[in-house]
Amino acid sequence: MNQVVLPDRLDQARAGRDAVEARGVRWFAQLYKTGGGVAAYPDDAAVEDLIGARRANRSPSFEGRRCWAGVDYFTVDKTGDAWSCRTAKRHGEGRLGNLLDWSFGRWLAARPCPYTICPCTVPVHRGMVEGAA
Repeated sequence: MNQVVLPDRLDQARAGRDAVEARGVRWFAQLYKTGGGVAAYPDDAAVEDLIGARRANRSPSFEGRRCWAGVDYFTVDKTGDAWSCRTAKRHGEGRLGNLLDWSFGRWLAARPCPYTICPCTVPVHRGMVEGAA
């Protein structure tokens, strides 16, 4: 399970992590992004304590690397529009169509990532981005 860890809610994230892991599900932290980077956290030590040796998406750049988002992964918004990834949706790019009107279609091949910051934790940690895992 992916969880965005908000700067002012570390205790809630810790409780969520513990509840999820108690049920045998892997918990994955995603640091909160704002304005093109990672949000400021008031207590970096507490963030490290929460995440520990776990992996966290810290806004890496995979720009230029082949990414299978749009082929083996996509996101869907509340209107049924499908996008290759969250970042593409944010930029109004990578629309794959709509699931509700049957216009949806996946891409046929991986494409180079055009973004300098990648908050897409699922493709990265499922090996869908060339050279990232």
